[in-house]
Amino acid sequence: MESRISYIVHVFNEERVLERCLKSLRAVLEEGDELIVVDEGSWDGSLGIAEKYADKLIRMSKVETFGKARNIGARVASGDIIVSMDPDVVLPLDTRRKLLEAFSDKGVVAVLADVRVYPEEETFLDIFWHVFMNLRMRFSLRIMPNGKGEFQAFRRWAFERVGGYREDLESVEDCDMIMRISRLGKVTFLPKGFAVRESPRRYRVYGYLRSYLYWTLNWIRYLFGLPLPRYQRISH
Repeated sequence: MESRISYIVHVFNEERVLERCLKSLRAVLEEGDELIVVDEGSWDGSLGIAEKYADKLIRMSKVETFGKARNIGARVASGDIIVSMDPDVVLPLDTRRKLLEAFSDKGVVAVLADVRVYPEEETFLDIFWHVFMNLRMRFSLRIMPNGKGEFQAFRRWAFERVGGYREDLESVEDCDMIMRISRLGKVTFLPKGFAVRESPRRYRVYGYLRSYLYWTLNWIRYLFGLPLPRYQRISH
């Protein structure tokens, strides 16, 4: 069974959430695993935090797209399984065990997870929205596989076979990756009841309806080969 996992976190000015993310990662690492941080030119305290926790820290003066940042980390990864994560995501302690159980099926090439908001910040609206989105993403695997980029795990050989993330996409690189890698095998979710946690920062700034419309329109543009707008970063 594959047992070495490389976790990749891409960072740009995330000092308020990054330490929580990286601490949760250190707690799930076992021998042979590694934590890789790709800094995209941060000018806040993110680099200092990353230096405390990362096994490998890659410093860039600037990275144009999320896809490129994710691929930069993957190129130095040594694990059999590559996990790409957003810098505000917090993992449950049983993440590693759940991942290996999912990948024990040799037909599985990628694994996704349900997403929820940090417990202490979660409102009823947050719960409603994420239940809806998690169900929607699970259903999409049956008709047009795609997946959100907060947490995506891949077999290394499959990741390399498809060439990693597309670096020319301003957004939806996460959904595009799942669509392409699904041609090599099964994409599955970790069991219901398991969820990674994220900051609600984007929803507090833009609201759920505006965020959903933004993502949906970008997905439609992508499907029809239309130019994508520059992604609107939200950093703490």
